[in-house]
Amino acid sequence: MTMFPLTRLLRPLAPMATLALFSGAMFSGAMFSGALFSGALFSGTLFAGAAQAADTLTYMNDWLPGGDKAIPFYARQRGFFSAEGLDVTVQSARGSSEALTRIATGNADVGSGGFAALLQASAQTKMPVKAILGVFTVQPDAIFTTAGSPIKTLKDLKGRKIATATFTSSNVIWPLILAAEGLQPDDVTLLKVEPAALVPMLAAGSVDGTIAWTTAAPPFVK
Repeated sequence: MTMFPLTRLLRPLAPMATLALFSGAMFSGAMFSGALFSGALFSGTLFAGAAQAADTLTYMNDWLPGGDKAIPFYARQRGFFSAEGLDVTVQSARGSSEALTRIATGNADVGSGGFAALLQASAQTKMPVKAILGVFTVQPDAIFTTAGSPIKTLKDLKGRKIATATFTSSNVIWPLILAAEGLQPDDVTLLKVEPAALVPMLAAGSVDGTIAWTTAAPPFVK
């Protein structure tokens, strides 16, 4: 497996790649910590003030369980949430855009995701979600290919077929990545699929590469 980090190409556009904890200004104190969560935390507008004892809320992971997305499950198992008076249910979305939608529509209270997805959504409509805490300073996007692949640089993607998750925040910066490499959108065939299909499609040779975060690397390694 070979992995090409993408956002290192976008250093001048650092805010587009930054991840943050998001809130509707409802939470205070030590309820959420950068030590407990990775990615970005999104939150809607369901609560006001500090958490009370036995508060119940739904946390929306922006990706499948595993890697950095396992942290909320670990926090719940170790009792970190209950120690703060929280009864937390952890659910999983299929990308940052879906996580944002679920929070904005009241189907979840807080969640993680890429800041780029929030910026895009806010530019298109009034979004009742905001960032409250940054975790990753650079969104860890990467291209994954198989060992022995002829793709050695990002320019080698021309004429190739790449799979990406439908709702991932990686899709927001993808046009910028292509432009930085002097490529046009039509130079690469981009297939939007379910997150769980990325690894099998790459292993089966159905695509030449996939777009995923570096934190998702373990499932790609034999």
